[in-house]
This record gives sequence, structure tokens and C-alpha cells, in this order.
Amino acid sequence: MCILSARLRGDSMVDFKETEFNSSVATLKRIDALMMELHKAGFDNHSPNRLGLLRRLNVEGHEKFTGDEKKKCIKYEMDLLNVEINNDESKVEKNVYHVHPEKYKHNKLIEKWKIMKPIIDSYELYVIGCLDRHGMLMKNKEETDETPETWED
Repeated sequence: MCILSARLRGDSMVDFKETEFNSSVATLKRIDALMMELHKAGFDNHSPNRLGLLRRLNVEGHEKFTGDEKKKCIKYEMDLLNVEINNDESKVEKNVYHVHPEKYKHNKLIEKWKIMKPIIDSYELYVIGCLDRHGMLMKNKEETDETPETWED
């Protein structure tokens, strides 16, 4: 339902709250789907896929993150960018007679991802922690119910 048509009817506040609620639910569902994919990618230990999913999770939670959390995420991204820049696989480092370019690029790529893996692991834990602190992870009732049974009537 469009906000303009709701205003014409005079019930814009109700529709706006409903739209805001639906938007929040949609965000939580997207985060949950990304978390499932990130979990699966962790089994394959496929760092490029994990990094892409992690960046999408950062985008989804970015609006709720505090200024310090945003700065730390930017620092992780800068660390990853520095590894990318310092491990350019496009050129041979020294003059050699017999070099197989495909093998050289493959080895450089493996070396780059070995350096990036600990940064990605740390970044992943940090972003998931931020999402959890802001209540953006879908959990089972048992995981979130902190009320002891003895308090209930």
C-alpha cells in the first residue's frame, strides 16, 4: 500500500507503522538468509564467498551500528584492501627464465587468501557480534528467554 493513498484516506500513521514493521521483518529475514549462507560457506572455507556474504551482512546492519562499530568495520575493510594491494598477482616479482603465468597467478592468489583468512575470521566474529548486540539475529525462544520459570505465575 502506498503512503500517498493512505494519506488520502487519513490513516497514514497506522500504515506507516505497519510498513516500518514489515521492513524490519524483511531485514531480519535477509540477515537470517545471509547467516545461513555464511554458515554453509564456512564448511567449504571458501574465503571469497565468505567475504562477500560478510560484506552484505555489514550493509544490512550498518544502519543500526554505532559510530565506533562502523569505524571498526571500515578498519577491517582497509586491512583487507591493503592485503589486496600488496599482493597483486598480475606481475612477476623478479626476472626469471621459465615461469608459467597461470601457476604463478594461482600461487599468488592462494598466498593472498591465506593472509586474508585471519582478517576475515575476525571481521566475521565482529559483525555477527554487532548484529547480535542490536537484536538483529533470529534466535529460538529458548535462546532469548531469560525469565526463570520460578518468576512466572
